[in-house]
Amino acid sequence: MVVWSKAPRPRQQVEMLSPSLDEQIGQSDGVRFLDALLGEVDWSQWEQVYHQEGPGRPTHHPRIMCAAILLGLIRGFHSTRSLEYATRYCLDFQWLLDGRSIDHSTFAKFRTLHGERIKGLFRQINRKAAKLKRLSLEEVIVDGTRIRADSDRHGARSAEALQRRLAALEGKIEAALERLEKAREHGHKDEIANSERENKELQARKQRDEQALEVARQRDVQKRRRKGSGSTAVRVPVTDPDAHILPNKEGGYAPNYTPLIAVEAQTGLIVAQQISGDGGESGHLEQLAQEVEQSLGAKPRRIIGDEGFVSGHDLRDLKDRGIEAYMPIGGSVGVNCGQSIGPGQAVPSVLWDALPQRRGKWAREAFLYDALADVYYCPMGHALSAYRQHRRCDGNEGVRVTRYTGAPCQGCKLASRCLTGKSRSRVVVRDEYEPYREELRERMSSPRGREVYGRRAPLVEGAFGTIKQAMGIRRFYRRGLLKVRDDWTWACLAFNLKKVMGWMGEAPTKGFAAVHKLNGRYLAVYLHPWHWLGFFGLKSLKTA
Repeated sequence: MVVWSKAPRPRQQVEMLSPSLDEQIGQSDGVRFLDALLGEVDWSQWEQVYHQEGPGRPTHHPRIMCAAILLGLIRGFHSTRSLEYATRYCLDFQWLLDGRSIDHSTFAKFRTLHGERIKGLFRQINRKAAKLKRLSLEEVIVDGTRIRADSDRHGARSAEALQRRLAALEGKIEAALERLEKAREHGHKDEIANSERENKELQARKQRDEQALEVARQRDVQKRRRKGSGSTAVRVPVTDPDAHILPNKEGGYAPNYTPLIAVEAQTGLIVAQQISGDGGESGHLEQLAQEVEQSLGAKPRRIIGDEGFVSGHDLRDLKDRGIEAYMPIGGSVGVNCGQSIGPGQAVPSVLWDALPQRRGKWAREAFLYDALADVYYCPMGHALSAYRQHRRCDGNEGVRVTRYTGAPCQGCKLASRCLTGKSRSRVVVRDEYEPYREELRERMSSPRGREVYGRRAPLVEGAFGTIKQAMGIRRFYRRGLLKVRDDWTWACLAFNLKKVMGWMGEAPTKGFAAVHKLNGRYLAVYLHPWHWLGFFGLKSLKTA
């Protein structure tokens, strides 16, 4: 015979002495530390936005709203409606908000109102976390990923397609205006209302398509500068033109944004973050380094990243700031053995196969550069002199480029290894940033460089894995670059809080696990002496 369990508390039973919210939340629950940490934040800039006029409903304090949003990101409640549900039915939210229930529209208005202030909160929390762990900023690791935009992947259009659609929309708008005039002449109120609504919708579609057309034209110009006049047209997501059609991590193409982060190697904290406006990683190193310094008041000693971050002006700026870069560079295979032979000397035939190659031909790195003479020497020892200089557009600046060539190479026995197509002589191109690339290439070829770079993947990929898998952030819920940047700042701040809450759970076998100071108050993580499971509380401790 099976005995079934009975309900400990029937639904209709009225309790006179029900447990309080505080009694229902365990002392080791991370929500307690979240509440304590946000209580130490300076909210004066947030409070200045509010003005109480009339006897309306009292406004929720920014600390309460931020606490709910951040706990929601940590627990997996991302949309405003899921946040509203959590505040009504989740016990930890009820404890954190002191029993308040907040509707989804209030959350939406709050995030829009305080978009400019979330970065300041991100910096405040980072400074407090830095004090808890005494960050050294010895190494900072940068990386990027892709997260889906709130846009239909089938709704992307090229500039030509958008022009055709706008022409069709003009005809529909004219027809809608004619129907509206006729309805007004006859005084049909229902037809007037329907025509006005239809005209408003068509005008909104026209405005959206015009914005997408402008973005498509700009991106077409940029792509032609990079790849030539024969490049294919760019397709732009119409519902969110700031997004880019990019490959998904899971396969296929879709409208995506490219979030970037800088992770402190000692603690795994995200100390800087951005959303790439151009969909790529190159050209953002200097901005991330500046954000680290502004957030924590110190610059990192080394920055580690993958090949996508390498750009000439960033390498120059990092060196000027005294920061070492560790990133793979090139794309060529092999080592220039001619360095040990000297300029003007032919490389022995036994070393030809070891010279750097790209697509089956000797790469530029196989040629030796003499800075004093400003010439290149090919593997046969022949000199290639400068014959032309011009400026290449690279982002918002022009880069000085020099082209080098020598005598016709058809008679050379190594022409098949060096020349491409119908070329008569080899041309080597060098820009003003090449010395910084050569320095980076030399650094990365050393045992020290390989050791430092080997520490990149586990930390930074783990941060993205936590954000995407544990926190469930795989798409953005708002549109436009500015709003997406704010949402990414919220996500990185929630990740850091989740990380710090994990520190609070660290504990040895007995006694105090850690004592952390927060603006004069001490947060003690301690253990019950009879059990290995710890719990934490907020205590006032006297210092010597």
